[in-house]
Amino acid sequence: MVAAHAEQTFIDALWRDHGGRRGMGNYAGIYHDILDTDESVHVLVRETGEDRFTEQILMLTDRRIVLVSDGLSNRWKIKTQIGAAEVLRASRVSTVLSTDRLVVDRVGGEPIRLRFSKGRSATEFIETLNRLKQTTGPIHPVMEASGALPPPPAEQSFLAAAARTLAHEPYRYRKFATIYREILSPDEQVQVVVCDSAIHSEYRLLVLTDRRLLHLTDWDMLMWSVKRHGDIPRSSIVSARFEPCDYHGALQRIVVQIEGRKKPLKMEFDSDDAAHELMSALASR
Repeated sequence: MVAAHAEQTFIDALWRDHGGRRGMGNYAGIYHDILDTDESVHVLVRETGEDRFTEQILMLTDRRIVLVSDGLSNRWKIKTQIGAAEVLRASRVSTVLSTDRLVVDRVGGEPIRLRFSKGRSATEFIETLNRLKQTTGPIHPVMEASGALPPPPAEQSFLAAAARTLAHEPYRYRKFATIYREILSPDEQVQVVVCDSAIHSEYRLLVLTDRRLLHLTDWDMLMWSVKRHGDIPRSSIVSARFEPCDYHGALQRIVVQIEGRKKPLKMEFDSDDAAHELMSALASR
């Protein structure tokens, strides 16, 4: 009996993942009940749960990315899946432990995260996703003609703006992924990034986008967050100006007056070019 296309491609991907060292009968529920008969599995990554009784498999097919789990019932179920048009990118996040994480970002939703201890299949997953182009399945619209999967506009524009201004040491190597993955919308365009004078115990940024001004802090040294009242629609900004810093004559601060608030937003800055770029952008709104 000839195996269905989904079954054959799944078994091939499973074999590449672990060399057939484990019996394959346990996985029949995946290619019989979850995959379409004509669906092609390009690559898969397996994760063994911490309790050792559960297993998860993340599959990249010709039409979707799907995470399945067998749980204690030994019946495979879909935990989550991403349609082709929602796929943004895949990346590998290193941790201090032995297991790294494979992260698949999607439009307008939480990313899929999967722990893995061996990087071969995860690397193949990322490379295959980025290489796919001009396929007969619906995944190809999210690929560039070059075969690379581009970052979302928020990430591209934030990093470009940050590169223009964040040249001094406290900011150069900080982790900005929280900003463009969790605070900004994927399609948000960042215009200017201004860093503070780094004389405080917390690091702060002003980020001007096409829709708002964000006042961000990295107080815990691990993750950026929006300061209280620090998410300001551009339509609420009344004016912006410079003023001398009271306790440090060599510094200036940005003062932004906001509609409906008695106290303006204030932040000392360390880059004249970025601060003046911010003022110009606000003046042209």
